[in-house]
Amino acid sequence: MQVAILGASSQISKGLIKLFVKNNDNHLFLFVRDEIVFKQWIESQDPNNKNFEIHHIKDFNSNFNIDLIINCVGVGDPNKVMQMGSNILDITKIYDDIVLDYLHENPRAKYIFLSSGAVYGDIFSAPADEDSKSLINLNFDTPANFYSLAKLYAEARHRALPNLNIADVRVFNYISPSIDLNGNFFIAQAIKASIDGKIFQTNSTNINRDFVGPEDLFSLISAINNFPQLNDSFDCFSKKPIDKFKILDFLQSNFNLEFIVHNNEVSDFIKDSKENYYSVNYKAKAIGFEPEFESIENINNSILAIIDKY
Repeated sequence: MQVAILGASSQISKGLIKLFVKNNDNHLFLFVRDEIVFKQWIESQDPNNKNFEIHHIKDFNSNFNIDLIINCVGVGDPNKVMQMGSNILDITKIYDDIVLDYLHENPRAKYIFLSSGAVYGDIFSAPADEDSKSLINLNFDTPANFYSLAKLYAEARHRALPNLNIADVRVFNYISPSIDLNGNFFIAQAIKASIDGKIFQTNSTNINRDFVGPEDLFSLISAINNFPQLNDSFDCFSKKPIDKFKILDFLQSNFNLEFIVHNNEVSDFIKDSKENYYSVNYKAKAIGFEPEFESIENINNSILAIIDKY
């Protein structure tokens, strides 16, 4: 199978690449902005594997013979979202247009657009489900609103093209050995504190998350790819979600994390308005997806792999 990945240097892409190359029948076309840095990374993984080609992202066009296109262009780190602001609208549309042009010329190809829970907007007092509706602040008081709109607009365009094979995969919380430990996420900062032997500080508000790992995301992508014809969206989920304090207790018991919980009134530490940022929309089961791992297993597996690299 010929697979193209746009934005191949992202954390999610790296996890998928490692799994795709295990099958010698797969040939990967990897599109990135910095070819030199990315080549160094991929050769460090398996110097003997040659089932891939690296191209600059601007060189993607209809001349490539591709069966499956995965669009991972975009950012997930809150700090980067803040920096990009409204530019995320243009960036998302530019690369989505490029792939849609390819599909119009090559309708047999399948397209998976990596989205996120941001498409739902600000609804996460409860987890998303099959009846959830998007809620976006149209005053655009924060850059996150532009990010949500970019994802929502892309999905709306895809549903307007029912004759093309397009699946939008919404990844809410993702963890892998490639996680950026300097990222502005609760899980990244907690893991980094654990590995560095630092005291982790947080507020007393609990949050619930569902951490998907590379294997289950790859399984969902495979289920989509094996389905004959579809144009739909799917929420990605693990076998079981987890809350913040269970994660901290786990890190304390298994990786010697020390942590302090501050009262909300005096805390300047991580504040997250998304109390339940995950989904219980299990529609993907209808196309054969069944997650193998729980959130806590994905966290554990990632930390063990990270420690092994240190």
